[in-house]
Amino acid sequence: MGRGVLAIAVVVAAVLAASASAQRNVCPHPGTVGGASVLIECGSAKASIAFGSTHLALKNGLCTKVAGLFTLAFGDIAAGPPSKHPPDSFQVITGGNVKASHDGTYTATVMATEAGKNYIGDSVKLKLTKNVTAGTVSGTVTWALGNKKVAVSGSFSC
Repeated sequence: MGRGVLAIAVVVAAVLAASASAQRNVCPHPGTVGGASVLIECGSAKASIAFGSTHLALKNGLCTKVAGLFTLAFGDIAAGPPSKHPPDSFQVITGGNVKASHDGTYTATVMATEAGKNYIGDSVKLKLTKNVTAGTVSGTVTWALGNKKVAVSGSFSC
């Protein structure tokens, strides 16, 4: 599960990085954090996420709707080879054969890096509301290098 989803995340990040201008006012834009190539997310999205026993108050995120995919991203997404200490990030991506073009409940993939650990969940519930400009997320993610499961839930607005 984890490697396939991680490969998808790298491809999505690479496509977004390739399409972004090098100008800093374009979101997302490529950059470097701790010597690692990253895709820096920026925008007006906000989220309140419970990630295990940690509460994340996220801001400056980006919501995108492209070709039926809905993506919510916060932080600096690793766009190159993994660094020893990857930057913190939180990403939700819909996919599959169902287009997330209207309010409703969807299955999504959540990828998160927190305190240097990567987590992935590919069966997370995403509920889109307010004409696909807000919603909730709930489910379980697994540490990419082990079996540790972490509950994730929260709300967001674009």
